[in-house]
Amino acid sequence: SLLFRAGDGFVLVLASGPRRVDTSLVGAALGVDVALADASTVKQVTGYSIGGVPPPAPRSQQPPLLRAAPPG
Repeated sequence: SLLFRAGDGFVLVLASGPRRVDTSLVGAALGVDVALADASTVKQVTGYSIGGVPPPAPRSQQPPLLRAAPPG
């Protein structure tokens, strides 16, 4: 679970461990610029530290963004 700033808000992106999140693709899907949230913002918004945000973060008000991808 990765938290991104998305315009004036946030989006929680669920991605498998070895995959990278394409911020251009996420931004295009949402119609806003996105950037990875910093550690203090992740803790403040989700209630969890980086590396410990469960999918989806139950304390977060951010709806998760999901995209199916082929294995590999």
